[in-house]
This record gives sequence, C-alpha cells and structure tokens, in this order.
Amino acid sequence: MRLPSALALFLVGILWATPHADAHNWMTSPARGNEAGENNGFNGFQSPPGPQRSSRIHTQVGPGQRFPVEWAAGHGFGSKTYFAVIKASDEPKLEKHTLRLLDDYIDNAPASAQDYMKDVPVMHVANQLHSHPLLQSPNSAAEYTWVPSIPETKGKRPSVFRQKHFGPNPTVQLKKWSAGQDKRVMYQSAKYPWIISAHRFLMKYDYPEDADTTMMEIPKELGAGKYIVAYQWSGYYDIIDVNVLPVPSTDVFGKPGTDPSGYDRTDHCEFINSYANYKVLGCKGLAPGARVDTCNSLCTAANGCDGLQVAATKLDPAVTAANPGFTPNIPAECDGAKNAEKVCYSLKQGTPIIGPSYRLSADPEDPVFYNSCYTKSSGWTFEQVCSTCPATTVEPGWAFGSRCISCADMRKNTEPGNFVPTWKLLGANDICRACDNQG
Repeated sequence: MRLPSALALFLVGILWATPHADAHNWMTSPARGNEAGENNGFNGFQSPPGPQRSSRIHTQVGPGQRFPVEWAAGHGFGSKTYFAVIKASDEPKLEKHTLRLLDDYIDNAPASAQDYMKDVPVMHVANQLHSHPLLQSPNSAAEYTWVPSIPETKGKRPSVFRQKHFGPNPTVQLKKWSAGQDKRVMYQSAKYPWIISAHRFLMKYDYPEDADTTMMEIPKELGAGKYIVAYQWSGYYDIIDVNVLPVPSTDVFGKPGTDPSGYDRTDHCEFINSYANYKVLGCKGLAPGARVDTCNSLCTAANGCDGLQVAATKLDPAVTAANPGFTPNIPAECDGAKNAEKVCYSLKQGTPIIGPSYRLSADPEDPVFYNSCYTKSSGWTFEQVCSTCPATTVEPGWAFGSRCISCADMRKNTEPGNFVPTWKLLGANDICRACDNQG
C-alpha cells in the first residue's frame, strides 16, 4: 500500500534527521563525507551513490602513484568493505553500484586479474596495540610509509586523516591474510565497462574505534585526468575525488587555502534545522535570474556563516496537489522577503548525528526538491596545478520519476558555482524528451 504523500514525506524527514541505532562504518581518510582537514563532522552518506561533486579534491597523484585510503573497520564482523575505481566522467554509473554488482565484477574476474595489487598489505590502525589472532603483534607504526613514493611519510600518518579516536601516534599492525579473505581485481568487463578496478576487504574484528588502511592507485596506462574511488559498506557510501597529474605528485593530500573559493552547490537540498547549533543569520529575496552572489553580504566569517539556503517561497503545483495543506518551510527571518519568488538565507549549519547536515530529495512532490544548499568551499590547494584535469560541472539531471524538466532548463542548470537552478516541471501531458544526447 502506498503511503499518502504528506505522511511519506514526514517519515522520510524523520529517517534523515534521526540517528540509526545499528552499527555503521565510514571513511577516515579524506572523502566527500569526511573531508578531514576541515572535518565536516559526519560519517558518510546513507543514500547511493553519495553526495554531489564539490570543488574539493581529496587526493592528487601521478599515473600509477599509490596513495593510502583508510576506513573504519570496527562494526559488522564478517561483513565486507568495497572500493571501485572509475573515471570521474562515469560518476552517474555509481547509481548502479550495489554490493551484488561489485561481487559479480570481482568474482568473475579472469585469472589474469586475480593477483592485482596482491603485494599490497592491509594494515590495522588503532590507538592501542591489540593482541588478536588476526593481527600481527609488532607495532609497525614507525616503519610504515604512508605514501610509498614519498619517503618522508615513513612513520607519519597523514594529518588530514581523521584524528578522533586515533590520537597523535596510533599503532599500525599487519592484518593477516588468508585465501579468499580480501580480493582486488582490475580488468575490462564487457558487462561493467566503466569499472577500472574493484576491491573487497573482509571485516575480521570488532574494534569500534579502529580502522583499516591500504594503498590504491590509478593505473599508469590510464594517464592524467580526474578519477573517483567509490566506497561502500552495507548502506553507507562515500566518494574520494582524485586528480592524476602527468608527473608524480609531491603533495598527495594538499592543505587548506587561505581564502575560501566560493560555494559548492547541492541541488534538491535543505539544511536540517532541527540539528543542534543550527542558526539562521540573515535573509533576503532573490530577483528572477539572480545568482547567490547577491547574498554574499549575509554570509561572513564574522557572523560564523558556513552556508546559504535558497528556497522557493511558493510550493510547486506538484507539491500542493499531493500534499494539501503543506506550507513552505521558510524561517521567520525571511518574513520581509516572502513576496520574492525565492529567498536566500545565511546560516550556521547544525551539528549532524549520522549523515550530512542537510536532507536531499529527488521527489518532485517534496518541497525540498525545489531548494538548493550552498556550502562555503574550502579553497583547498596543492603544490602542483593539474592542468590536465578538466573542470567538473554539477550533473543535475532532467528526469525525476515520471516527471521531467525541459532540456533547455537542464542545460542551464549545469552551470556550476553560484548559479541558482530552476526546477520547472513539464505538464503532465507533455512528452519527456531524453536530454542525454540532445544538442
């Protein structure tokens, strides 16, 4: 039986805003859900394939240059953690990635792919040495080189990795290997041609505050460009954005810049106002066609602002038809701007429990579908500029369930940065045209 839309939306909101009681794991090295050096305070995403792309690059390497990834490995004895390497341009394919699909790719690898990266160990990272039959006893922390091509990283866990629970000098122990325990394969699959490589690691101990770490690589023969390492465990997802230079990297993880570089836009988004420390700081109306730059004066370092919310002041007919009696979720600070078609208000994001500080919705019957979140980007910098890494754009889509927007609107909505998108649905009797290949 289908829930009435109003009740369904209420329940969805509760699920997003309430902590889950069951166990969870996440990335502890830089990724979209854990940007570590500027830790955004939450533990990964619970809806596939993960968050929209931002301006932040988490790792920058040369072709074939190995780099560490680290993930929480304390919950779910007998479960498995998965990574898939793909080109950034293939990110929409991540919607297809189930654990069954990744198992299918891994389990059907040809014999020639079976020994891929088998020389690379998995290490266990903790704030204490464990006496455990599945871990090798000596503490290898002083001898472990975190970036193999950079000798100076010997004995130095990267500072941008999550520090909570690990302390300044964590232990590093070898995870003992047995046949069938972990699997890493790389081959060209006719069934899944976008997958470059896939990796599956078995969870073999219950240490809730610990992590496992190993090396990843973008194969040398693929060359420079933009790539993604996609993480999955149970119902948790995350994405590592990787730049590949034409030469070896001397600065794999980068550092915070001195000046934030604008905003990262997340579509179909609303910051969750029930989280602790959430605060609206100011509001103004947006004229048709205005950009978020109009609201810059509302969001300053002085007032602690770290985000802007753009919200529609009137509900789309699709929302009101499905949910009689609904009203827009506009804060009192915007009362003087409600005659505008949209408002923008500056805010201090709430402290999330599990998941991000915002809620996403791909349902045109949900008011959140028509709103956008803008988060102050970090201005993260690297010593080397990747001239062979093309700029990325937001991929907003055109089809949403049985409804769609025009291809012209879809193309406009791909504009990145401070652009304000429009989500005007075509009429119920209009024909949806596939925009993927439209000129």
